[in-house]
Amino acid sequence: MVGVFALAAFLAAAPAAVRTDTPFDAVQAWYDLLGRGAGAGAMRAGGGTIGAGEAPFARAYELLSSARRASESRARFVASFDDVAHVDLLQAVEQSGTVTRAQVFVEERRYALRGGVQTLAWYAGTIVLVHETAGWRIGAVQLAPENIFNGLFGKHGRASDPLAVAVTEVRPRICGRDAGCTRRFDESGFSVIVRPGPHGSTSLVRYRGARGGYDVQLVRLYDGDYRVVRVLKA
Repeated sequence: MVGVFALAAFLAAAPAAVRTDTPFDAVQAWYDLLGRGAGAGAMRAGGGTIGAGEAPFARAYELLSSARRASESRARFVASFDDVAHVDLLQAVEQSGTVTRAQVFVEERRYALRGGVQTLAWYAGTIVLVHETAGWRIGAVQLAPENIFNGLFGKHGRASDPLAVAVTEVRPRICGRDAGCTRRFDESGFSVIVRPGPHGSTSLVRYRGARGGYDVQLVRLYDGDYRVVRVLKA
């Protein structure tokens, strides 16, 4: 059986040393391992070993926080990737961070088996990391599938306009519960500082008004929507 699984097998290589000195190190190590593994179901569909089999998933389990490992066994974790043939990290942007906790926005692409059909899917969301004695560890993975059909049929609406997305994010921060402010909100204070680019690019929208100012950082997803990754008060 050939197709996207054959490409997944080609992408596999010997794993590099795992470093988790920073949140970005941990995210990169996480996806490096996920990208080299393949679940048992995916391997059966591919007619043999894809990548390095399930071993990289077992290694990725060690990158989970102690709390996550206490609530989920290694066997259950590995089994959750049964239908996954390959995972690519497409982009990662730090959202927030302290010395003990950080959030990184990520977008990934998965080659997987769904109902006997080889598929590709794109996911986006946040990885929450915590700092432990051994380094940064994955505390939670909060991803959701992108709406690829919207991109195909041009049904984005305001989500495909970084300026409109920034307005939606900033307006409640400026107006709070003031209904009058919300109705009369002046959008002339917004300007696009970093112009939107292709998939994976970062945009910056700036707001300056009488009640304050904000800088809104956004990323463009594969499906064409823009997602706010960070809002800084000016």
